[in-house]
Amino acid sequence: MASPGLLFLLMVSSSLLLSGLSAPSSSKQLQTHALQKRTGAKKVAKHSATILSAVTPIIRLIPVHGPLISAILSLASAVLGNIGGLEDKTLAFIRTEFINLNIKIDQYHKEQKWDTWASVYAKYETKIDTKWNNFKDLVKVFGMKEKEKEWNKKIDEFITQYKPDAVNEFANLLTKDNAAFITDFGKLISDHVNCHEKDVKVLIEVINNLIYQGVTMNHFYYTHKKMNEVDKLAKKAYEVSSNMFQIHKKCIINSMKYVEEDVRKLIDESDKSQQAKKIRVFLEEAYVRYDWTVVVFNTKNSGHKKSKFMNSHFLSGFTEVTNSNKLTAAVARQLKGKHSKVRSVSEDIKNCVKDSVLCKNVKTKLKECNAITDHYSAIHVFKAKGDRHDSKGETPNFYEGTCSVSPGIKTGMFIVFIKSDEEIEKKDPCSTMECGDETKGKCVVLEKTLIPVCECKKPYYGEKCEESLDKYKEDMNKELPKSQSTE
Repeated sequence: MASPGLLFLLMVSSSLLLSGLSAPSSSKQLQTHALQKRTGAKKVAKHSATILSAVTPIIRLIPVHGPLISAILSLASAVLGNIGGLEDKTLAFIRTEFINLNIKIDQYHKEQKWDTWASVYAKYETKIDTKWNNFKDLVKVFGMKEKEKEWNKKIDEFITQYKPDAVNEFANLLTKDNAAFITDFGKLISDHVNCHEKDVKVLIEVINNLIYQGVTMNHFYYTHKKMNEVDKLAKKAYEVSSNMFQIHKKCIINSMKYVEEDVRKLIDESDKSQQAKKIRVFLEEAYVRYDWTVVVFNTKNSGHKKSKFMNSHFLSGFTEVTNSNKLTAAVARQLKGKHSKVRSVSEDIKNCVKDSVLCKNVKTKLKECNAITDHYSAIHVFKAKGDRHDSKGETPNFYEGTCSVSPGIKTGMFIVFIKSDEEIEKKDPCSTMECGDETKGKCVVLEKTLIPVCECKKPYYGEKCEESLDKYKEDMNKELPKSQSTE
């Protein structure tokens, strides 16, 4: 039996969901108001049950979130009507659907925020891109004596029409907090592309290129006005580039959050083995630094907490994502690397876990094997071949063994995902990373990963601190007509 507090919370939640999804009629508002005004537990229960029974069939017709609201109302009706046997099942459904509903609402908010920023971004992109085309046309004819009148005219037109403030404003949007936006730019970009590294890199490249074009034109404009602003312009570009680096770094560190979101969207009602492959292929393309393995199974078959022996699957080292309380997709990853030690580690596992070991005890048995401590990243145990429904990549980094479902019945299997040589040997990831000498930058390992990156000291930048502000200013000058250059 649900407590009065829980019941009240569920009823209020259903009321809020209803108001958000469809405008209630005045009669329903009056009924709700009347319900809130009544006193006495018996009167409230009787009146509530009448209202809930009346509105439930209508609620079922509301798309998307109707089942959730209907379940909440069914639970409330069951509790108020003193009907037993529904609470646990309905509550489980409600919890899962609440998660899914919150995800959909969060996604809506993300899209709204991105649209807000994109509308501003597009404005500056159009201005910079249009002017850049004009600028390139101007550069093409500059210095050609037969077109002296033409390029003088083009320069006058360009200088008269050009507004350097647009580039400065755009750069400020990318480097500073701005009251016009609900969230900071970095989080907005991360949410929009879900930290898919290839997408983040492309977006950052586009932004850096726009800034480069903008500061180059500003440089031309200020030089024509006999104002030396090149250092300020290069500094602004450096600030934007540094901010883009921080965004990229945060994406790598927090990528599992976005992996869960991606996987949840990919779960459907199709064949479980096909789903596992579809999800794995997607993850390999979106998160390219890792090798992935995916298992898909019926949630109800492996959700037993107290009677674990009833579960069809036993997992360790996986992140489990459940959708609509029906299917679970479990994903595990490890950084790509060399795998010359797989054979020797496999022999150690074989000697450690005999086929007489009960499937539910495989994880514990592996922990007891000192020879392979920290040599594997994930374990998948399943009771029958028909329960497998997994997908692994082409990397030969796993061991398959047999276990016993019960004494004497050796139909179970387990798969152990073996770490790369680099992880087993615990080599310093920075040992092979060049970031220039100490004056340029240093290598750091990103938290929660074994990924090395270069953190550059000003005025250096780039993936390996190979670029500098001086070089950036030289490149800016190359874009200018020779007589305009500050070289």
